[in-house]
Amino acid sequence: DLLEFADVLVTDYSSSIWDYCITNKPGFLFVPDLKQYNSDRGFYTPIEDWPYHYAETIDQLCMAIKTYSQENNYQKIMAHQKELKSFETGNAIKCVMELIKQES
Repeated sequence: DLLEFADVLVTDYSSSIWDYCITNKPGFLFVPDLKQYNSDRGFYTPIEDWPYHYAETIDQLCMAIKTYSQENNYQKIMAHQKELKSFETGNAIKCVMELIKQES
């Protein structure tokens, strides 16, 4: 519920960023420990390919916020979902309700 009502999300490597993508709202990753985190754990996909800008310093984060573009944000989200083969259409509840009706 919180992600739905948030106007902007600033997070680290939290999986909340993936849920937040479907809102098409501004999101930013603040990752001051990126080199260490990547060395220790690594990523399934490179962070450069993620749908949100990332910043390793406060100055980079402020710049990303100042230069935010809704159109660029949307394009990055769509490209990322296409790459990962997202099948989200925004109609999941409608499909579930139809299945329930069929079973009733």
